[in-house]
Amino acid sequence: MSDKVVSPVWSYRKFLFGFVKALSLPTVLVIAACATGAPVQEMSDARQAVAAANEVGADQYYPELLEEANMRLESAEKNMRSGVYWAAKRDADAAKDFAIDALLSTRNRLDEQHGKQGDQQSAEQNAEQNDGSVKPDTVP
Repeated sequence: MSDKVVSPVWSYRKFLFGFVKALSLPTVLVIAACATGAPVQEMSDARQAVAAANEVGADQYYPELLEEANMRLESAEKNMRSGVYWAAKRDADAAKDFAIDALLSTRNRLDEQHGKQGDQQSAEQNAEQNDGSVKPDTVP
């Protein structure tokens, strides 16, 4: 049986190489995570969408959607302050989606209401023009 003598320098190098190798993946992941910038555009888009939804009166017609948009926007702002940019982006995108949903739903509802009022006004105008009498269609 032969006894191998291992140099202490070689053992140290082997240990150091293994240690560096073990830390390289987490280091790369941390650097990649830090390289992601703050979602400034997403935050701006979300704020504008919430403001537009408020402007058309979504709080009267779809308050639950607007409330959810505001909650997500607050969460995004909190995550921005904490430096958790991926969560801030996720919440800002969700806030924008809820706000746009509230905005479009409110516009559709208002259009329907105005359409019904417009149809009623047209009928009243036609009745006034015909002196209130209904003229049957003539068939040739």
